[in-house]
Amino acid sequence: MSTRCVIVVMSNGSIYKIYRNYDGYPQAVLEDLKKLYDNGIKPVDGEYFLANFIFLAKYNFLVSGLAWELGYGVCSLDCKHGDLDYKYIIYDHGNAIKIEKYDFDRDGFFTVYNGDIYRAFEKYRVKGEGFHIKFIP
Repeated sequence: MSTRCVIVVMSNGSIYKIYRNYDGYPQAVLEDLKKLYDNGIKPVDGEYFLANFIFLAKYNFLVSGLAWELGYGVCSLDCKHGDLDYKYIIYDHGNAIKIEKYDFDRDGFFTVYNGDIYRAFEKYRVKGEGFHIKFIP
């Protein structure tokens, strides 16, 4: 079964969200976010950051011969996907992240990490290369 998530950027007084249909667990999402950060793409503007995130993931799928048409979407503010496993909220001008996991027993989200995004990259790093974003052209 897929691990679904939303990635949220809070910037300039606005909230921007995208939906990721699979590989939504911290090791995969944070590796992909780190790939962007390592290449100077940071969420100074949430709109552009998330647009670039989706573009790069889909571009990597396309050039790898994988199905690129699905897997990502733009969320409404309430993002009513009833099967979300994780939420990633990037805030503080991209320097901090909050990770929430859905607990089916409690029927709600609880925080598993809240702090410096660079420490989160180290904590959840598994292989040093992106999952959906393996390279940036």
